[in-house]
Amino acid sequence: MDYIDDMHLALPHQQQVGESNIDFKRFQYYLDIGASRTYKKVSENFGITERRIQQISSKNGWKDRIFAINKEKQLEIYQNRSNL
Repeated sequence: MDYIDDMHLALPHQQQVGESNIDFKRFQYYLDIGASRTYKKVSENFGITERRIQQISSKNGWKDRIFAINKEKQLEIYQNRSNL
């Protein structure tokens, strides 16, 4: 796992400290769905309740991670455009 400096914090797209392998797979699926992502879609794919997905999301900061990943992508697009 890559870490930011010595703070032992994983980057948003990486498995977080304390996040189980299956919960990380659920997050990756949630991320990969794209703009149409919902907890319901994740719960249906993994065969667990939507409420459980909400708990896992809250515990592992899914929404904040998605926000950070999207912000990073937007910055990358902006930098690529300014290099043209």
